[in-house]
Parts: sequence; C-alpha cells; structure tokens
Amino acid sequence: MEEAVTLFRFLLKLDKRVFSMRDISTNSKYSKRVLGLLEKYGLVDVHKGSMYVIVLTSRGEKARKIAQHFVSFLEGKEVSLEDTRAGKGREVSLEDLPDYLKNNPWLSVLKERK
Repeated sequence: MEEAVTLFRFLLKLDKRVFSMRDISTNSKYSKRVLGLLEKYGLVDVHKGSMYVIVLTSRGEKARKIAQHFVSFLEGKEVSLEDTRAGKGREVSLEDLPDYLKNNPWLSVLKERK
C-alpha cells in the first residue's frame, strides 16, 4: 500500500512525459526509490547516459490519467472512464522534450529500436 501511495503522489505531481531524476526529487535516495517503483510496475523507460532520461510508457500515461481522474472524481467533477483508456502509441514532438534533448542525434537511434 505504501508503494501505491508513493506512486500516486508522484504521478499527480508529474506534468510532462519526459523527465529526469531531478524532476522526481532533489533527494537522490528518494528519487532512486521512486524510479525503482516506476520501473518495477512498467510505468517508465529509463535511458541512462551522462544523466538519466526517463520516459513514461503508455502504461505510465494511463496510470497518470487515472490518478488525475480520481482526484477530479473526489472534487465532484463528472469523469468519464472512457478517457482513461490508453490510446495507440503517440509520437513525442520536439517541443515536448527538454532543451538538452532537442538536438540529440541519439533520439533517432532510440526511436528505431522500438
């Protein structure tokens, strides 16, 4: 149950699909713990290099939407369960990426691997 609460809290805080360890927390022990949980449940793909680049999977996107819909439900807003269904894989545009990734030639290599 503690893992679920930790993941729920993080998913509500998350506002982008691609993020780094520092976006999780400035506390490195906590960041590693949250990242371990995200990986354990298949919510993220981690690309390690000089720094960690973490990308939400479709399962992670669905979990984030469910968490947001749950909060909306508690606030009394009308929520449709159809909105929580994960769509087909979506492409991430360059505008969605952090500045340090926009001109990275390895992105095309990673894209071809999937």
